[in-house]
Amino acid sequence: MSGGLIGFVASAVFKGLGGWHEVIQATVISVLAALGAFMVTFVVSLVKSPKLLDDQRLAEIEKRDAENRQLRQTFAVESSDLRKQVEHLTSPNRSRAQEHDYNTAKTALEQFGELRPPIESVLRHLRTHGTLTFSAGPKPTPQLSGISTRDLKAYLNLCHGRHLVTINHGPNISGGSQPVYDEIYSISPVMADALTELLYPP
Repeated sequence: MSGGLIGFVASAVFKGLGGWHEVIQATVISVLAALGAFMVTFVVSLVKSPKLLDDQRLAEIEKRDAENRQLRQTFAVESSDLRKQVEHLTSPNRSRAQEHDYNTAKTALEQFGELRPPIESVLRHLRTHGTLTFSAGPKPTPQLSGISTRDLKAYLNLCHGRHLVTINHGPNISGGSQPVYDEIYSISPVMADALTELLYPP
């Protein structure tokens, strides 16, 4: 029983509260009020506790995510630096001309930007199959999976402008009375070794 409740009962006894039944009634009311206050506090605590736990859990998760992001960024930078060091240490012996061709091809691929992936696919196809032929006559145009004929020729012309591929013109036997020439694209012989290194890294 709380000190306030004991004081109330003692005061009621000495001063008179109209009878013991009133004292008991007042005591019961006080006890019920105290219990009510306790229950309200308890319920509020139950309501708040999960939210506090969720907030703490969320804060911990966000902290771990931030730490993981920082670790990934650090690892990516370190991996890039390490890869450059390894390339520098283990680069094959090249003549000055070969080094020039390698750097020319590497710079060209880098400058293709977002077009680099499909262009590299085209160059790998050329390296494997030797040529791609475009004809003005009835011959079928070359097809590569996921690349339209128009884009394919545009990529090849970009590579030709960077000296990665060559264009030869051969007569088309189905041209009839008017001469028709095929455009035959192939990997530039000078760039073949450099492109092999770049297109198929270790």
